[in-house]
Amino acid sequence: MLNNGTNESLSELEKITEIIFKNPNSNPELVKKAELIAKMYEDNISLFTQLFEFLINTHVETCQFWILQLLIKITNENYFNIPDEDKVKFRSALIFTYDNCIEKIMNKQYIYSKYCVLYITWLKFDYPEQWNEAFKVIINCTNSTTNSNHKFLKLSKIKYLIIILLDLLTEILLTFNEEIVVIRNNMSDYDITRSNIIKDFMRENCIKNVLEILISSILQNSSEQKHYKKIISNSIKIISQLIDWNDLSLFSQFISIIIENVSNQNLQSEILIVLNAIINKGN
Repeated sequence: MLNNGTNESLSELEKITEIIFKNPNSNPELVKKAELIAKMYEDNISLFTQLFEFLINTHVETCQFWILQLLIKITNENYFNIPDEDKVKFRSALIFTYDNCIEKIMNKQYIYSKYCVLYITWLKFDYPEQWNEAFKVIINCTNSTTNSNHKFLKLSKIKYLIIILLDLLTEILLTFNEEIVVIRNNMSDYDITRSNIIKDFMRENCIKNVLEILISSILQNSSEQKHYKKIISNSIKIISQLIDWNDLSLFSQFISIIIENVSNQNLQSEILIVLNAIINKGN
């Protein structure tokens, strides 16, 4: 069993996750031990800070994935049992990880995809009633990359940070659409209600901020499309998703950009997605 977040505990967890992710059937005892560790955290919600510490300190990707998966489960099953003061700590840990451990998160796609699901899972319960700055804060983290916190970094390093922060931001927004906006048959009445509440608040308070940074990323990086192609592509996809449930007048600048790039062979599929979103808006 873990011993309250000691280095030995982290080392043990790293070994367990490496073995069971390679071959879950190779060692049933280790699988059982991993389940007991998870159960301990599920039963002692206040220990989630240890999980974030483990996430930040470990360099073992399977351990990072396991921790993120467990944090998602704890959020889904125990959000309403978490004291308000601990919810504040949880939000702070999410943002600290986003703003300070970006390179570690973005090292592997399956890691940052799982982090995006964690962020949106927490947001589903917490936004906007408890955390109405959830989107603005990650936008601010991205926009402040060149501030005094990074003044000793070389320009090339700052540019690299901007790329990965934008990359993670767009991945979070794509995950938001998939997890909250798209209504599926298996969604509960609670999930559908949450979706509507969240979208209503976003329309009033932060859609313009979201559009601003997405359009900015397209305009500023179009001349370096080779390096920013994924970010530009994701930004266009996200805006096409936003068109479906927002006033079309908000997108006039974006539509002008699309018209100007309609012959751009590198963006053909994205442009078709946008045109389809406009034509089928409200259907």
